[in-house]
Amino acid sequence: MPQFGRLLREVGLVLLNFFLIAAHGSSNDPLPFNASTIPQQVNMMLFYDYNASLQANWTTHGVSRELSDLIAGFASTGLPGLYRIDTKVLDFSHGRVKLFPDWHELLHDAFAEALPHLNEQGCLRGFFVGDELTAQGLPFDDLVKIVDALNALLVSANVAATCRIIYYNESIVVAGWTSDIPHNLTHFSMDYYHGTATGRIGQTVWDLYKSYVLPKLGPNTKMLFVPQAFGSKVDTRVDHTFEAYVQWSMRNLTEFIQWSSLDDRIVGFNPWHLLNRPVANVSACCSAGFGCCEIGASNMPQLFETLVQLGQAIKGRLTTTIS
Repeated sequence: MPQFGRLLREVGLVLLNFFLIAAHGSSNDPLPFNASTIPQQVNMMLFYDYNASLQANWTTHGVSRELSDLIAGFASTGLPGLYRIDTKVLDFSHGRVKLFPDWHELLHDAFAEALPHLNEQGCLRGFFVGDELTAQGLPFDDLVKIVDALNALLVSANVAATCRIIYYNESIVVAGWTSDIPHNLTHFSMDYYHGTATGRIGQTVWDLYKSYVLPKLGPNTKMLFVPQAFGSKVDTRVDHTFEAYVQWSMRNLTEFIQWSSLDDRIVGFNPWHLLNRPVANVSACCSAGFGCCEIGASNMPQLFETLVQLGQAIKGRLTTTIS
């Protein structure tokens, strides 16, 4: 598995693409897409982090571990959601993620709590299983157990098809999976933050999807992309200015949108991330891979405006060119 080992070693490494970004033009350059060029099958716009009032007009679903937040957000804005259940059934307290011994009962409890809201009049359209769980030590077979059990609960409760989303995101660790992506997932994504055009190791996200996602995808599972949507003002490295982060995200977002036309199973986007996050160790984040990421897209005006317009286009609200 030499290529996989190389991928893991390179995860997070953005090579010299930052210094190339400045050559692409000013921050006011329009993106080369409009509502009519977004493929017809693209119908989902999610976002890591949850703020219903901020998202309601341009995302299709909110995602939260707090069911009460999803209920309140739907009541005030009409934004339906996906209930994130990883902390309901998994123990994150020992370094490596593992199932709670009574995970099955805990999953039943979480599902029973959610069931009254899993309908077109309710706030839920399904579940988000979690993020990069096998990369954090969860055995692949245990991931499959969660997905299959959740699917069985949805089927046995006769939940409407429109409210049966089961979505999971994994890192480049998916390259090392020796089994197919769990077939009972309705949606899957892999996050990998590549350099503009060339990628970190000569491969873009689409190259990696073709190699490690498409061949393992079940017949009924759709794909999302996870564009980077973050910036930094504490990164001290040369050519890692806030503006460089903005332009890196903008250029790669353009690529993601273009790639969405290459396979009908690509149905949306789930950028990372919306809100600001604390930085515990500036030196560590400056030296680690894709860099510091304390600034969320909502505090990056140019990128945020573009993402809002993209989401509105997906929701069918725009008829003019996005720029």
